[in-house]
Amino acid sequence: MEGAAEIDKEDKEDGNSRAVNSAKQSKELLERLEAIPDAIAHLAGTNPPLSRGFSLHFGTGAVVERIIPPTVYKWFFFQISSEESVLQMANLTALQALDVFLESPSRSNASAIIDIPVLHDVLMYKFEKGPNLGGDILDIYGMLLWNAQDP
Repeated sequence: MEGAAEIDKEDKEDGNSRAVNSAKQSKELLERLEAIPDAIAHLAGTNPPLSRGFSLHFGTGAVVERIIPPTVYKWFFFQISSEESVLQMANLTALQALDVFLESPSRSNASAIIDIPVLHDVLMYKFEKGPNLGGDILDIYGMLLWNAQDP
């Protein structure tokens, strides 16, 4: 009998632990969902294409649909959030290479920005998905370049 009572006690403790973890996860999810609109609005004020990209991969719809963003975008937005600009540490040669790529965006020209790894990685991911980059990525890169060149 003592063994059965001990098992019941452990089951109750496990149930309580799961309930606490579930409540904590729910609270964290709610806080995340509440923060998304402000993050998107902030990005829209500085770089509208970046805002659209963030919304697509990390917005409320993506969270609700349980869409897991590609790692390359997690890293890209981590870099964006941890530095004023992904390009603030890029040298003049790397910025010029980005400008060349933007003038003629193609898979063969993507190697020009190898010195800006996070941007290069996103391009390679996009090219793996298909030949069309889509306008937003080019607009994002253009705005990042413009911000990096603006004193």
